[in-house]
Amino acid sequence: MVAKGREQEQAKEEQQQQEEEQRVYLVTEGHRSKHTSASYQSAFKHFKKYMQIEDERILANLKTSVIEQ
Repeated sequence: MVAKGREQEQAKEEQQQQEEEQRVYLVTEGHRSKHTSASYQSAFKHFKKYMQIEDERILANLKTSVIEQ
């Protein structure tokens, strides 16, 4: 029983670590201007549509050069 509990706890910790590593930052975070936030949000929406991406977490797995192209 104790070993099973440790395995579950370790699996939970690993899942939390993966989620933290893959945190998706909103394009509207960190801007002082509401206009800048709105512009970034709009541009990002068009970028996702063009790239046919629905889940932003996919971008975390792409290399910068791929995104820039």
